[in-house]
Amino acid sequence: RHPHHPALLRALRGHERERPGLVRSASAMHPSAGIALAGLLSISLLAGCFSYKEVSLLEVKAVQVSELTAEGIAVTGEVTIENPNRYRITARDPDVLLYLNGMPIGKAVLDSVITLERMSTRTYRVPMHAQFSGGVPLIPLMLAAARGEVTLRAQGTIKGRVGLINRRFPFDWEQPIQFAPMDQ
Repeated sequence: RHPHHPALLRALRGHERERPGLVRSASAMHPSAGIALAGLLSISLLAGCFSYKEVSLLEVKAVQVSELTAEGIAVTGEVTIENPNRYRITARDPDVLLYLNGMPIGKAVLDSVITLERMSTRTYRVPMHAQFSGGVPLIPLMLAAARGEVTLRAQGTIKGRVGLINRRFPFDWEQPIQFAPMDQ
């Protein structure tokens, strides 16, 4: 038989396993063992790079209502956020409920992605909108808007993302906001 015949190679490999002290090369490892080893190595390296510190919503400087209709509301907030981490964080996918004068009005949606700069405390412009839920009493909301001031509250979480890692940031704030006088 030829020295590379499969039956002969199997027999030789069988004898190799029986010899004490024989170390197989990395190329002879099972393919899934190499993948598992690479995965463990990359996780341990990433754990050192991504030591996480809490992101903080420090202040809501201003909130402006840009639109209030029978279907919903659009607002823009100027918020100061501290990111003490050594990497940028992309904020998206909010799970936020909006309240006007204590009444839940709907789930907020970000109008654009917000990128928190690394190791910084900055003021960001946060545009969002919400469509009114079915049970929102619109007449009291419109009357409050006509008077010029309502209290807006946002409560929930926003997903922050760094590479493949996601984390939710909770927040809860309430602030009176002024409406511009309605022109007749």
